[in-house]
Amino acid sequence: MTGYLTYDANVARLEDLHGRAERRRMTRRAARTATPAATQTRVGVAEPVTIRRATAADRATLERLAALDSARAPVGDVLIAEVGDEALGAIEVASGATIADPFRPTAELVELLSLRAARLRGGSDRRGLRLRPRAAYRAA
Repeated sequence: MTGYLTYDANVARLEDLHGRAERRRMTRRAARTATPAATQTRVGVAEPVTIRRATAADRATLERLAALDSARAPVGDVLIAEVGDEALGAIEVASGATIADPFRPTAELVELLSLRAARLRGGSDRRGLRLRPRAAYRAA
């Protein structure tokens, strides 16, 4: 102690604030590096994705997705994308209109649905794939 009570109080207060800041930094670092996978809601690579045709039993699921996406439910021939057991997106094959859960990252699912629907419509979506004429294989 220096004999100056105000000075000693300020030094003690600064040491206390520095200690709190260091503990808070350590807690944040630990939380950032050790985030459990169960709390993350994004679609991971290891999760199985199923794309299938919708049936009459899927009407309630399509209505739920449409309400979440603020769009009308698709009708006719519809494909559904499921991750695990949860439907996250759907596409109307004829028109290409899509609905998806806006609270989950579904951009890749919608793209997969669009590619599959294009293949079902008979559209050629082979970008860059070209067959060589037979003459290119003959030896000169």
